[in-house]
Amino acid sequence: MARTASPPTHARRRRASSLRAALTLALVAVAGCGGPPEDATDARAAVDTLLAACAEGRPTVVLESLTEPARNAFARGRTTGEGCNDALGLGLPPAAPEEAAKPFEEARVAELEESGGIARATLEAGARRSEVEVERVGSRWLVNNPAVPTD
Repeated sequence: MARTASPPTHARRRRASSLRAALTLALVAVAGCGGPPEDATDARAAVDTLLAACAEGRPTVVLESLTEPARNAFARGRTTGEGCNDALGLGLPPAAPEEAAKPFEEARVAELEESGGIARATLEAGARRSEVEVERVGSRWLVNNPAVPTD
């Protein structure tokens, strides 16, 4: 005699639903532990993009990389290089307009620590150092403040 499948009972449906809920919770817990590992990489990439835009004299890209307070600092400069110097707090000596972006060609992120959507990046340009805050705004990382010189 062939056996026919019986319709799912309430207990079987509840067990399957509980299993799906447990799996979902486990995935959420794993994904939420310490935030996505790429956050520090993404924050560093945002600062690297900003430094490259400063070196290339691309003010539109610079402005897209900054929050409002940092944009205000950038706007004080007469050239892209001077604005970057102000926004990034490197305290570079005044230079001729054609030379103002040059220090950013070798500028780099020396250190970066990220936690909870905020990162602190230490920048180096020659012998000059500064610290900038990088903030996750929506899906993007932006330099958040006029930086503070550390040297």
